[in-house]
Amino acid sequence: MARADFIDFINQKKPDAATVQQAAMLYVGELTDDLPTEELKKVIIESTKDPAFVERTISELEKDYQTADSAILTFLAEEWKDPEKAEKIRRAFDSTKKKLPVIVPILIATVAMYAIYAVAKVSSGEKKESKHIFKRRPDGTIEETDITKYEPLATPDQAVKGLFGAIKKAVVG
Repeated sequence: MARADFIDFINQKKPDAATVQQAAMLYVGELTDDLPTEELKKVIIESTKDPAFVERTISELEKDYQTADSAILTFLAEEWKDPEKAEKIRRAFDSTKKKLPVIVPILIATVAMYAIYAVAKVSSGEKKESKHIFKRRPDGTIEETDITKYEPLATPDQAVKGLFGAIKKAVVG
């Protein structure tokens, strides 16, 4: 399925940020066999080899809901390209409850950081890097920004840091 299908799905469903976060947590839980937050963090740290960066970024994502939301939407859009994963994402959205529980900011931030890690991991080996950043408009619809780089990112830590910077820049403007 194409990214356009993901955008259509989100724009038709019009989920608020809390619903997207809940669906992302369910989906990441399915992908990682419900790894606890600390274990997810360890996976990212092992890949980036920069614990201070990971801790700083998670702390920043706890406070910056727009960047966390954009990271999660970008991750889900990338995953959506695989029809099996798209179906799992649909099920995750269908499983979200009408009445949402209070979601702990550290959990949202860690899922957003995992999302950045997962997207960066996939794209870091390409010669031409193209990122599609998704952010929520004030009316609740989703907007896509295409960011293309012609320099390859050599290492996973550079990929994660580069993608986080790109998402942050797209959100801030």
